[in-house]
Amino acid sequence: MGPCVFKSVSGFSLVELMIAMTIFAVGLLAVVSMQLTAIRGNSSANSLTTATAIAEGIIEEILAWSGDNPVFEVDDPGRSWIFSESDSSESISLAGAGTFQARYAIDADYGVSKLTRVQVTVSRPGGGQRQSVILVGFKRRT
Repeated sequence: MGPCVFKSVSGFSLVELMIAMTIFAVGLLAVVSMQLTAIRGNSSANSLTTATAIAEGIIEEILAWSGDNPVFEVDDPGRSWIFSESDSSESISLAGAGTFQARYAIDADYGVSKLTRVQVTVSRPGGGQRQSVILVGFKRRT
């Protein structure tokens, strides 16, 4: 018998190729899952940022009212904010952010005479408590 000669075989076997493709597919699914989570998180952050901006605008407008405005003299547990005087709209729709509603509450004589607490709550209809933004401000009455 002559010497045994081993031939060098180059390339991959079918089994090696299938294992590599399976590992690649699992990795790709993990990346897609992370992307979906990031998109949902960004959407939620956009909604929360928009609601906060709306609440800040409303509370700034209320606190800019005159200190002798009768609305600051009586407790009011909650009143809807009218976004448009022309059609008495109680909600606002913003492209890319959704629809929002706002309410404000007045607590006259909040612990101190002539100090009124104003609370603004902005929420998405059907969004529940988790999608609400609450801001509080104080107004000194004259």
